[in-house]
Amino acid sequence: MSYGRAIATNTLWMVSGKALTTVLSLALVAALAQSLGVFRFGEYTTAFAYLTFFGVIADFGFLAIFVRELAKHSDLEEEITANLLALRAVFGIAVYALAAVTIWLFPYTISVKWGVMILAAASFLLSTNNTLIGVFQARHEMSKAVLGDVVSRAVLLGFALYGLRIGWDLIPIFWLYLGANLLNLLITYWLISHRLTLRLAFDFKRWKYFFREAWPLGVITVLSIIYFRIGTIILSVEKSPIDVGIYGAPFKIFEFLTIVPAIFMGNVFPVITRLKDEPERAARFIQAALDTLLILGVGTSVGLALLAKPVIGLVAGAEFQTTSTYAIGGLSVTAVHVLALLSVALLAIFLAQLWSYVVIAHSRQHVLIRSGIWAVVLNIALNLYLIPKGSYVAATLVTILTEVFILVFWQRAARAILPVSPNFRQLPKIFVAGLFMAGVVWLLRDYSLALPIVTGGGLYLLLLWWWRVIPVELATIFKSRNQGVKI
Repeated sequence: MSYGRAIATNTLWMVSGKALTTVLSLALVAALAQSLGVFRFGEYTTAFAYLTFFGVIADFGFLAIFVRELAKHSDLEEEITANLLALRAVFGIAVYALAAVTIWLFPYTISVKWGVMILAAASFLLSTNNTLIGVFQARHEMSKAVLGDVVSRAVLLGFALYGLRIGWDLIPIFWLYLGANLLNLLITYWLISHRLTLRLAFDFKRWKYFFREAWPLGVITVLSIIYFRIGTIILSVEKSPIDVGIYGAPFKIFEFLTIVPAIFMGNVFPVITRLKDEPERAARFIQAALDTLLILGVGTSVGLALLAKPVIGLVAGAEFQTTSTYAIGGLSVTAVHVLALLSVALLAIFLAQLWSYVVIAHSRQHVLIRSGIWAVVLNIALNLYLIPKGSYVAATLVTILTEVFILVFWQRAARAILPVSPNFRQLPKIFVAGLFMAGVVWLLRDYSLALPIVTGGGLYLLLLWWWRVIPVELATIFKSRNQGVKI
């Protein structure tokens, strides 16, 4: 199978799987937000935001290095997998134990503290599962990886809906996450054990190599999650759970949508790694990836900004459309306005994903550290100064500023590495198509949410196809799966 066809098939499976799990997850968030209310949903958001920091430390960039090494050394797949499983197990136990202990030092409610302890165990299971999924990703076999995720999310949603109906509080919901992640891991283990003998290995020379390669990426990832999540933490300390809930509901939707570029680039990454010594093929491939991310990013961001109100109403409920603790010029700022603003940051994230993976593929991840440090300093300083005055509005604006800063820096870093830099020649056409889509969505905004999405999105894609903006390679791949399309 050609690189292009493999990526198209792999991406299609991942998008389909993630679409299902996103729908299931959004349904769960909607049920929790509507059943728990703004205050309790704020506690739920705080627990996950706190634990996310430790989750990123536990990953420490190992997963990206793992996929890269498997792509380069497929003959050593079992040995590499065994060592990384052992390394991540030892490292993960230490990190999540630290999370369970340190949460008691913060002035959070008892529900948040117990939630973090339970979710720490759940997150350890998830990190182990993600290591195994790295094998499928390197092989372009994501059709197998999505099964466990879909089944476990469906089971989680089903039990949560039942529990909320009979009056469950937050703590049983947190236990459900632990059970769902265990089920996910068992399914993935069963699928991969048919193809690979799973074991633990303690080759400390290889562990040292993993650490040497991963630490720059690990530092970047830790810095990234700090500037991505610290606003929620500072908001939870400075303001009430109501403020956290108003910010948390749209931020959760925003976070779900960042999965889209991550899925795409997760499939593109192994190919960028293989093509790094073939400049001409790499240039064409990266240009197609950039055009695709521009199309996806502009379409998603414009649609999200215009449909923020019905999206919030569908996911979080009517209470989140009207609840406000902050006003600007007499206008009460709600979760709807927060989500519309976050669409700007979403577009920046779509584009930044490409540049970061290009840098990592060329083993130059250390050059991203400086931007991460500056982003953290900028984000923390602005949040500490502005949140006491501007609450969740300040946290939103700081998020936008930080993501734009990261985009600019990462793009410059990637373009300095590439012998042939991608161009933005298609951006004007994409922008015009986005304006047409925006007009249709605006006219249909008061109808059922599906109508403006399908109609506006369909027009957007039709115009881009008509103007020959959709990358020829990707369009041909999806049109002719049985042909050996080469990039």
